[in-house]
Amino acid sequence: MENKTKYILTITGIIIISLIVFDVYQQRTITSLRKDVVPRTDVSVKMSSAYLAVKKNLEDNTKVIKGVVISKKGNLFTIQAEVVDFLKLSALTEDELHQKITDFPTTKKSYKVLVNDKTQFESLSLENLLEGMTVVVDTENLVYKSDQLNASKIVAVKPEDFSSSKDFIDKIKDISGEIKEINSNYLLVGVTWMDYTKIKDPFSGDPKAFPKISKNYKVLVGDKTQFMDNKLKEFKVGDFVRAFSSAPVYSVNEFTATKIEGPVKIESHLPNFPGQVINKDADKLIVREKNGSNGRVYTVRVTSTTEIDKINPSYDPSKQIEKITKINFSDIQVNDQVWIISRDEIENKTEIDAEVVSVENPS
Repeated sequence: MENKTKYILTITGIIIISLIVFDVYQQRTITSLRKDVVPRTDVSVKMSSAYLAVKKNLEDNTKVIKGVVISKKGNLFTIQAEVVDFLKLSALTEDELHQKITDFPTTKKSYKVLVNDKTQFESLSLENLLEGMTVVVDTENLVYKSDQLNASKIVAVKPEDFSSSKDFIDKIKDISGEIKEINSNYLLVGVTWMDYTKIKDPFSGDPKAFPKISKNYKVLVGDKTQFMDNKLKEFKVGDFVRAFSSAPVYSVNEFTATKIEGPVKIESHLPNFPGQVINKDADKLIVREKNGSNGRVYTVRVTSTTEIDKINPSYDPSKQIEKITKINFSDIQVNDQVWIISRDEIENKTEIDAEVVSVENPS
């Protein structure tokens, strides 16, 4: 019996000692693993912090994008821009995250850009921004937090292969203008262009100072012409439309449209409206908006900075192009048809200052 008790005590002691040894080994193993793991975890945290700091800085401060114009309709155009690819950015090392932003991985993203009366233009104006052009847009919005942007400034980037206005003319394959006449198989569309034949480089200088021309296009409607909005029979004289061609259009008088959009807003970044002069004062015009007898009546103040010109929108096959002629305030007559462009918000006012007064002279 005594031997059996000793045997049990011996076995119990061995088990206790084994558990103690195992516990010591386990603690040493855990400690060793901690020494191994903790430094790697610290590096991961540092990398994550560096990435998050760069990402936050971009999201909270970037208000400029550079991209290609892929479509335009009225005062709204779409550009495809290159922005930082945050997914690929997260895989960079801490040293790589300290490189220049221009060296970060990028991805393409489409933005809707709205032009308003405060938008400033350098190089080309909105009317002359074409699909395929590269632009830099300063915005009022954070570009990583919204894909709908209000433009505060737009600069057209001159193409590397650009050498003359002829290169620019050859890229113009659409027109935007007012319908002057509607027929069963064509529209007569009046367009105001910059006179590129007299401009050496349309990407330099003030667009407002460039000479302009007025031209009428016979836009033929064929079996393959696509109507994006209204059908031909739904248009009316005075509507503004945009018509596309498969070939350059600046130097021709007529073309068959591949696509027609409209009615669209007049291609101007400033508030504007057509109307008729119903009275005239020393420095004011009383203009009824072109909307029948129900059109709103505006008092239009003409200041020393107002540009006044005269255009001839009538269609004459033998004389396709008419120059826009500068005239004086005294040349404007009661009953003249005019187009008023203003920096004022015309929807909420009836007294406005005119930026431009264009007089249609049918004679």
